[in-house]
Amino acid sequence: MNFEDFSLVFKLKEKGYHNTHKGKNFIDSFIGQMNNNRLSTLSDLPREDKKFLTSQAKIFLQGLCNYKKEKGKTLITSENKSLNTRKGLFYEIIDLNGNVVITCNSIIAVMDFLEISRYIVLKRIRRR
Repeated sequence: MNFEDFSLVFKLKEKGYHNTHKGKNFIDSFIGQMNNNRLSTLSDLPREDKKFLTSQAKIFLQGLCNYKKEKGKTLITSENKSLNTRKGLFYEIIDLNGNVVITCNSIIAVMDFLEISRYIVLKRIRRR
């Protein structure tokens, strides 16, 4: 997975598409091409067409966001339910330039967004 692929997956998650069945499957297709699953590493596995996946991701991103704010809460539109939050406690994911990439309201949200284990999240949290 190169930076462009990572950026597309990030943008899809930022718009909440990972909360839909179709969006999750689509994101999994991209993630399935990471690291040891790249074409250059495992050439005998059936692969998704990268150009097709990229074009489909861009079509997804032209659509509406799967989140909406209502009465101070964030709603997941596709599930018609609120995004669970813990008041007052947030985790910021910061890029190498110090810019906030996303603010998560729980460790589980961080785990889901980064697709890593709770152990890794807790190990890497820096409290200010």
